[in-house]
Amino acid sequence: MSAEVASMFLQALLSPQKQPIAANALAVVVAHPDDETIGAGALLMRTSGAQVIVATDGAPRSPEVAREHGFATFEDYAAARRRELQGAMAIAGVPPERQIMLGFADQGGPFALAQLSAMLAGAFIARDITMVVTHAYEGGHPDHDAVAFAVQAAKRLLKMRGRDLSVIEMPLYRLDDADAFSTSFAVATPEAIDYAIAGSELERKKAMIAAHASQRQMLSLFDPAREQFRPAHQHDFTALPNGGRLLYERMPWGIESAIFRRQIGEAMAALAREGLRWD
Repeated sequence: MSAEVASMFLQALLSPQKQPIAANALAVVVAHPDDETIGAGALLMRTSGAQVIVATDGAPRSPEVAREHGFATFEDYAAARRRELQGAMAIAGVPPERQIMLGFADQGGPFALAQLSAMLAGAFIARDITMVVTHAYEGGHPDHDAVAFAVQAAKRLLKMRGRDLSVIEMPLYRLDDADAFSTSFAVATPEAIDYAIAGSELERKKAMIAAHASQRQMLSLFDPAREQFRPAHQHDFTALPNGGRLLYERMPWGIESAIFRRQIGEAMAALAREGLRWD
């Protein structure tokens, strides 16, 4: 049933009628400030009442990274990213009371999977969320994959309490078969939709992107006129995504496939002790 609800919402998104879609029970759940803009900025503009939950503060705990972006400390960098999120959400029409930042460290998602899952489940219950738009499991950034896992774990935690959660996934980035940067789903499926963005909506999305000024270089790699969504697949989180081609292993972040898989295993074991089942 949850996949059917997700499909109905996506068809409404594609409708030529542009009145806002009532979405008080919808949350866009992402890893970093700016993910919500790139992946679902137009979706947020097309809805009314949606909420945005961001897992990290967008600042790795590295003074070098902060200085590379023009900040003295990671705290300054995190504060700037919070302001950028607020600026982008003002353009999208998402008020501050519908924004939640959980405050984990950038690149810290894989090391807090069970806690992140529980916090998301609590937020979904407290805010009466029944539908989530979030990351696909695609091997691009470890925090993206951590959030994909945590949303699915939260869905199972809610099911234990008699609550249903529909999940829609969106791609951000990954390596394609030629080891090139790709912003599409790894496997094309008939239920996926392309949402074409044009006119004033496109101008507003470009303004949202510009609001994330500290991420200008990275965000230039994305097409602002396209967003993609589909009902979330049943991912096997014990297996590596994207055929094992992990973009984040090419980055100097110190997170390799063995580390990520170990963190997944530990989180699943911890959640199992709370009664969560993955079958």
